[in-house]
Amino acid sequence: MRADRLLALLMVLRHRDRVTARELAADLEVSERTVLRDIEALGAAGVPVYSERGRAGGFSLLPGWSTDLSGLSGDEARALLIAGSSAVAGLGIGAAFSSGLAKVLSSLPQEGRRAAAEGAARILVLDVGWFGNSQQTPGLGALQQAVTGGRRLTFTYSSGTLAERRDHGPRPATTRTVDPAGLVSAAGVWYLLALHRGERRIYRVDRIEEIKPTGEPLRTTVDPAELTTWWAESRARFIERIAEYQVELEVRDPQDGRLVAGLRSAVRVLEQLPAAADDGSLRFRATFAAIEHAIATLWPLADRVVVLAPDSVRAAFRGRAAAVLAAQH
Repeated sequence: MRADRLLALLMVLRHRDRVTARELAADLEVSERTVLRDIEALGAAGVPVYSERGRAGGFSLLPGWSTDLSGLSGDEARALLIAGSSAVAGLGIGAAFSSGLAKVLSSLPQEGRRAAAEGAARILVLDVGWFGNSQQTPGLGALQQAVTGGRRLTFTYSSGTLAERRDHGPRPATTRTVDPAGLVSAAGVWYLLALHRGERRIYRVDRIEEIKPTGEPLRTTVDPAELTTWWAESRARFIERIAEYQVELEVRDPQDGRLVAGLRSAVRVLEQLPAAADDGSLRFRATFAAIEHAIATLWPLADRVVVLAPDSVRAAFRGRAAAVLAAQH
């Protein structure tokens, strides 16, 4: 739409001292002739755009001219407000995020600010469920500072999460000194991407303790553009390495879309099977990493999901149910 293009053009002019028609055309992905027509339209609308000829010439806004226009749509403003989630607070940048967000949103008209705030208030981004089962990442802020500050750090790394160590006791731990490269949040779990002795490693943040910044600059650096590929390749190798364990199950309530979506995100593969009866139920073949993974994932859903096969999982469920009943007498 032309209105969007004019807005983009105005934003470019606001943030650059002088820009040529060729540069504007490349930025906006239009022809130079279209750029000239759009600049003429801005001038007709009262925006003081002036041009200078010559090798160093180009288009500029009149010095000192400003506008309250932020370029934010209502949906974009709501998205920014919703983004102020627990993940931002966990990184230790909550105050800076809130301050910056307030400055951005202050440029919206009053009615726009109110509508955005009311819309965002209806979207809850929480870090805890019914029983406070959020991932515990107390060192996330320190890790973020090391990543953005380009400093080495030392920490102890355990084979179990904080919750597992609390429930089952201490696990073997080792001390690592690394060059942090980045942080990744995947399905609610934080990971540190770092180089240990020059080799790329990925660490679960909830297994990291006793973080000690060394104050030393990084010995090895990684281009930020490589982090996405690093993560994707590491995840693919992990999936290829782990075993596969298939379970056939039935979801009794076909309207429970959240349950199916949760299963799909928790398993390697979720394949829908033909229905055995015309009762509206849904049948799936789910691929897990191992039987332990299958039991841990499906047991909390036992009142909504029926395991059809294999017998090993069904037997494990019957054993757990019997133990629960016995404990109540």
